[in-house]
Amino acid sequence: MDVISLLSGLCDDPELAGLPYLSLMRFIYTASLIKDDILLPQPHTVSTSLAPHCLPPSITEFLGESFGLSQRAVCVLWHTVKDVVWTIPSKGEEQEIMETIFRHHGQPHGIAAHVLYPPMKMCVNPECLAHQKQTLLKKEEARCILIFTQSDGVHCTWTVHLRCKLCNTNYHYNYGVHQGSRTYYAAIPKYIQVAEHQFVELALVMHWMDLMRVQCVVSATNCARLYNEAQARRNTLTHDWPFKMSVTTEEVWDAFIILALLDDHQRQGTRLCVPHGNNQSDRFTAAMQARNEKIITHGNVRRCLSPHNKTQSQRSVLPGAL
Repeated sequence: MDVISLLSGLCDDPELAGLPYLSLMRFIYTASLIKDDILLPQPHTVSTSLAPHCLPPSITEFLGESFGLSQRAVCVLWHTVKDVVWTIPSKGEEQEIMETIFRHHGQPHGIAAHVLYPPMKMCVNPECLAHQKQTLLKKEEARCILIFTQSDGVHCTWTVHLRCKLCNTNYHYNYGVHQGSRTYYAAIPKYIQVAEHQFVELALVMHWMDLMRVQCVVSATNCARLYNEAQARRNTLTHDWPFKMSVTTEEVWDAFIILALLDDHQRQGTRLCVPHGNNQSDRFTAAMQARNEKIITHGNVRRCLSPHNKTQSQRSVLPGAL
């Protein structure tokens, strides 16, 4: 069904003519999720490859209550969109389609489905004239990155930095950089940067933490190994990306430490600030030492991580890090 035929079928109905576009799309998507429920009460002679002409009463009531429509309007709308609903691919199929589109047509243009931008579009430095004038950040720099996710594998994509031309603050996805200092934003991000070109999904970091805290025999090395072996079984193309598609032990540890520090500062109502120019292995040492000393001095039932600058064999994870 083409767009004109779809929309023209709604124009003559007084209740559906004013239906918002987003409501129409959500109606179609919602109905596509319950195709089995729609099909189950139908006569056994009904073909599974074609949309039924009528909806079961319970489905009609559900859709009517969900979108503020009368049962009559639901039936009219179903008659108009049922063929579209019945051909919508599953979530997994749609994801494969979108990945193919971005892989073949987006990558040559620097376009990806998971590009990471800073959360702000204007300078937030209160002393900057650009902040006072509320002008948009326009000077950008893009870098190719990897995102390690818990359920969708490794994404090859880009992150975009926005720089304020007046105060020279460089806004990244996780933090802002000004005069050699890296200040993390207040909110814990969905993806945590663990290396120059590597990010880890928050849900995956939490999964690693659960493994290391609950299953004491699971080390950061084993977390990395398990993840990489699981990804090796996925049919994922590397797109000739300039980085290995595997996570390292150090990146697992850095994800754990950064999340612990961000969580601690969020609880205290402060911001994590670390040197921007240091090596990754040294960047968080002072912050971890300050956190540990605070806990030792003031006491806290939530135990802490060992300092970041310990060797791999000396690092340990104690219960209640977050």
